Amino acid sequence: MSTNNNNENYYRTSDMPLAAYLGYRGFFLREIGQDEFKANKKVFVFERKKGTRIEAIVEEFYSKKALVEPSKYFDDLKVIKNRIYDNH
Repeated sequence: MSTNNNNENYYRTSDMPLAAYLGYRGFFLREIGQDEFKANKKVFVFERKKGTRIEAIVEEFYSKKALVEPSKYFDDLKVIKNRIYDNH
């Protein structure tokens, strides 16, 4: 993966539904890379936005407090899947 994973600038996750939610919330998906420990797993690298704590958004997702417009969220999930399969 070419992006220098500096926690101040980037947030990484291998959770595809979370990645779709972060995209839905407006975070820029900088890169999709290969997990260095599991060959069949992808890692999604997002740029952090100034003034927004991405960890709070992640907590919102995992605590099941996230509200989405279903078709928009599904579109964001499809974009991520397309980017994965287009890179092969």
